[in-house]
Parts: sequence; C-alpha cells; structure tokens
Amino acid sequence: MLITLTNNIACITAFSKSYEGGNENEKAKMRGVIAEGAYVLSRFFVEDFLRWMWWIDAVSGLYAKLKKSFLDFDDFYEQVIEDHLDPKKSKPEREDFVDVLLRVQKDSYLTRDHIKGVMMNILFGATDTSASVVAWAMVELIRNPRAMKKC
Repeated sequence: MLITLTNNIACITAFSKSYEGGNENEKAKMRGVIAEGAYVLSRFFVEDFLRWMWWIDAVSGLYAKLKKSFLDFDDFYEQVIEDHLDPKKSKPEREDFVDVLLRVQKDSYLTRDHIKGVMMNILFGATDTSASVVAWAMVELIRNPRAMKKC
C-alpha cells in the first residue's frame, strides 16, 4: 500500500497524472512495469563484481529481463512525453516536472533520453525509498509505544 501511495504521489507531481484512478489496463501495466523494474534492479549481477564473468548474467536471463524492463520504461516515458506535447491537450494551471524539462529542453542540450533518465530517477527515487522510510518509521513507532502515543 505504501508503494502504491508513494508511486501515486510521484506520478502526480512529475507527470500530472495518477495511474491509480485510470482504467484497469493502464493501472495494471504501470504496476507491472514498476514491479519488474524494481525486481531487475535489485538483482545480483555477477558482472558488477567480476567483469570477466559477464556471461553468467547473460545465461541466467538477467540481461534479457533488464533489456525488456528498460524498453517497457522507455515506452511508458515516451507516452508521457507525447501526452505533454499534444497540442490538443489543455494547458494545466501548474507545470509539472515533465513540462519544466520540456521547456528547458528548447534552450539547452537536453535530449529525450536525458528527460527519460530524469523521469526514471524521479519515479524510482520517490517510490521505493519513500515507502521504505514510512514503513521503517511505522515499525519504530510500534516498537516505542511512548513515541506512538505522542504522535
């Protein structure tokens, strides 16, 4: 539940869109992409420690999962950017993070890949870490009834 909450907050802040209230296909796709990405990024890659043993990661299928996950994220981020660039879309009252990046892109050397990289950092940086911190704080409150009573 905490991951869903923090993901929802990150998506609203960065993309001006909640993927929890949308249609079931969109919601399931978003959850699947994030879950698969988190799974792949948390795996142990032998090559990170022993470069010459890269073939173990290839044989185990980790490279294939990693590539599929990043292609899924690339498609997702491309759709978000296209939605923001749509001329038929009404201008929002406030700019979100993607709007700012697209505005800055016009006057700088930012590419779409740079914008997608920043979006990836925001989504993963805000979702998993925030949920972990809140869960940790709740556990500490349960372990310390006096502090919980103050809260």
